[in-house]
Amino acid sequence: DTEIENLLKAYNAVGLSIAVVENSKTIYSKGFGFRDLENKLPVTANSIFPIGSITKSFTASLLGILENQNQLSLKDKPSLYIPKLQFYNDKMDNLIAIEDLLSHKTGIGSVDGTYILFPADRRENIIPRLKYLKPNGAIKDSWIYSNLGYVIAGTIIEKTTNESWEKNIQDKIFKPLNMNSSNTSIKEMTKTKDYSFGYGISNNLSQKVLFSELNNDKPGGAINSTANDMANWMTTWLNNGTFQTKEILSKNYIQEATSLKAIDNGFPPETSDPNIYTFGYGYGWKVNSNNGHYKVHHGGNVSGFSSQLVMYPTDNLGIVVLTNQHNSILPYIVADIVTN
Repeated sequence: DTEIENLLKAYNAVGLSIAVVENSKTIYSKGFGFRDLENKLPVTANSIFPIGSITKSFTASLLGILENQNQLSLKDKPSLYIPKLQFYNDKMDNLIAIEDLLSHKTGIGSVDGTYILFPADRRENIIPRLKYLKPNGAIKDSWIYSNLGYVIAGTIIEKTTNESWEKNIQDKIFKPLNMNSSNTSIKEMTKTKDYSFGYGISNNLSQKVLFSELNNDKPGGAINSTANDMANWMTTWLNNGTFQTKEILSKNYIQEATSLKAIDNGFPPETSDPNIYTFGYGYGWKVNSNNGHYKVHHGGNVSGFSSQLVMYPTDNLGIVVLTNQHNSILPYIVADIVTN
């Protein structure tokens, strides 16, 4: 507790919430600092924070659930479920599979501007733009982080189930995992009694920043959750897809999602930290070897918030850290300290 409080001061952060899971039990969860600095309202382990790109593991999991129900295969082409889908060229049309969307191997890359600057009324109306987007890398043979890949993935979920991505998340993940405080919109979050405001630093002072309400790109980063709810998510992954005797995800999907599908040359090993090697990506998860330990993790950054979720499957350990500080390294530092 003292170490986290000292780090909160050292990084000039307003608030932080953390949960640690070991051997299928939450062994520690706590809030530090404030979710509302102006009114001095404290953070608890039940305070709601936007988790940003950790959302990707949820979206990928929905496709894993649909595959387990024989409604689709991750080896299928996206166009099998979105008939009007056409990529920039025949090579992309012929090679790209759903699993490539989840592991950032489509070659599409970072073209966020197409839906941020020019949002569509519905997610599926982004799809006709794909044929005009030139690839930024080799299809299946490059790793370029792509939020747009998850927009497509979310659309496949909607077309397959005839239900919105939001309803699928609620029904297939939040409800069975008792993630009762979690939701998929800022509007929903701000109706609750225990949510956090986001902050950034200007002239060494923490200042409130605007929320970012995601639209077409919700499948890539729109979930808001709590440390305690996220502990249930980690428990499910560390328990081979089972939560309280209920199978939520198949054991096969867990193994596939947390294995290397792409070698990630986006962030090569740091010479300053020789204990970390093997950098890659599965389905909505980064996969590393850290000091000889198998590490599965993902961070999240949205306006005013930063988060990090780390799991060590062979050690049956999971840590989630949620902060209300913009573009902050603090969640990574805290997770590393707990790990060590």
